[in-house]
Amino acid sequence: MARRIYELKKARHAVKGDFVDVNCATLRGDGAMSTLFGHTKGAFTGALKDRAGLLRTADGGVLFLDEIRELGLGEQAMLLRALEEKTFLPLGSDRESRSDFQLIAGTNPDLFSAVREGHFREDLLARINLLWTFSLPGLQSRPEDIEPNLQFELDQYARKTGNHVTFSKEARKRFLDFALSGGAAWNGNFRGLNAARSSHGHSRPWWTDLG
Repeated sequence: MARRIYELKKARHAVKGDFVDVNCATLRGDGAMSTLFGHTKGAFTGALKDRAGLLRTADGGVLFLDEIRELGLGEQAMLLRALEEKTFLPLGSDRESRSDFQLIAGTNPDLFSAVREGHFREDLLARINLLWTFSLPGLQSRPEDIEPNLQFELDQYARKTGNHVTFSKEARKRFLDFALSGGAAWNGNFRGLNAARSSHGHSRPWWTDLG
């Protein structure tokens, strides 16, 4: 969804830069600061050369921070400053970098609860909650979206592997009977649909067993 918003903005010349995305749950410690804000050579052990960071890479474009709740309070403070002043300090540097980007944030936990619990900055939430918030129900609540996405998954598989795969009518019916039944919780949403496997645990995609 974030990428689609970017594509629409790009088509309307509302942005000129790139779409840059990261799952904040993968960022920890100095690695989080470095990934987001960049670093200078020698800023920490293993920093063998300068790194621009994602905020600078997103200059003129859109930065999508998925699971923004997972950012540490220090990263949240620096992000707030970058949003308000369009400047930030790379790790180990005393010279400011500039970046003018648009931010889209994704979260599974409720950020208002995170603020009350002291895990998320209230001022940052106020800053990113200015325009609109879109609540996307889980796949379990949107069974009508499962069938249209079957072809999408097949197309994705074909692009990645070069192998074109189709469903037989019987295989499609069998999978949809399972997917729409109470036995398919889809707790992982579309990641679960993408990663679905046959019941005997093979690593092949589910359609190779049903087709």
